[in-house]
Amino acid sequence: MLNAITYLGMITSALLWGFLADTLGRKEILVTGYLIDALCVIIAGLSQSYEMLVTAKFFTGLIVNGPYATLTTTISKFHSAKHRTRTMLALGVMYGFGQLITPGLGWLLIPRKNTGREPCWL
Repeated sequence: MLNAITYLGMITSALLWGFLADTLGRKEILVTGYLIDALCVIIAGLSQSYEMLVTAKFFTGLIVNGPYATLTTTISKFHSAKHRTRTMLALGVMYGFGQLITPGLGWLLIPRKNTGREPCWL
C-alpha cells in the first residue's frame, strides 16, 4: 500500500502538472516542486502513524510528478538527438539508484533486534 499510494498521487496529478508547467514556467515548477516534495518526505519520515505515513506518501507522489516530468522535458531539450536517449537513460538510472539507496540506508540505520546471526557492525 505504501508504494501504491505514491503512484496513485502521480496518476491523479499528471494533467495538472502539465498545465502548471506551461502556465507558470518550468523553473518555478522545478524549484518549488522539489522543495515541497522534500517537505513531504521529511513529514513521511517523521510520521508516527500509518495513516499519516500513507497521506504523506500520497502527497509525495502528487508533488514529485510535476518536477520530474518538467526535469525530463528540460533535459531532453538541452541535448542533441544523438545524446538524448543516453541522457534519459542516465536520468532513469539515477532515480532508480535513489529508490534503492533509501531502503538500504534505512536497513543500515534503523536498529533491529540482534539475533546473533548478523555481523556485529549491523
